[in-house]
Amino acid sequence: GALQAYKRLLSIENTPELRRKVAGLAVGSKDFETALYALELDLAADNLEKADDLIYIYEQLGRPEKAAELIEKYSFRFNSRQGYAKSIELLTNMGEIQQAESRYKTSIGKFGLSTGTAHGYAELLSAKQDLRGALDILKKAESKAGPGDSEFWNMLGDLSWYFGDIATGVKAAQFL
Repeated sequence: GALQAYKRLLSIENTPELRRKVAGLAVGSKDFETALYALELDLAADNLEKADDLIYIYEQLGRPEKAAELIEKYSFRFNSRQGYAKSIELLTNMGEIQQAESRYKTSIGKFGLSTGTAHGYAELLSAKQDLRGALDILKKAESKAGPGDSEFWNMLGDLSWYFGDIATGVKAAQFL
């Protein structure tokens, strides 16, 4: 009864606290449709913190593409770097490589190239056997990478050595 009362109240007064309570109670009682209702309201309010919960429930229901669709919709609407990253992660996990690559390009166009985005995109390109493209994207973000970006430097170093770019390989090794 508590879940139904909170759900009714949520339809009248949409607040983050009520959305959190409804989602928590719904998941606990395995009422996934109600949980999705509350989590989708979070997305509509530009709260992508619960996107992982939404993805998990849609995956449990066998509909991960619906989660990708919603996250993409609200990421575009609110111009959210975090949302694009979630969308890319989900599309990659679903094996939708072409769509993930398209989202990387959109994200880079909107938010610029960060070391994290460059590394993720380079991994995707490597999986497609486009090693030259992977190296190029990493080199574009090289000036933004710091000593703590070990995954970035590892990949840049490996690809640089592979293509015979000794200077970049040595620079990457120095950061590691």
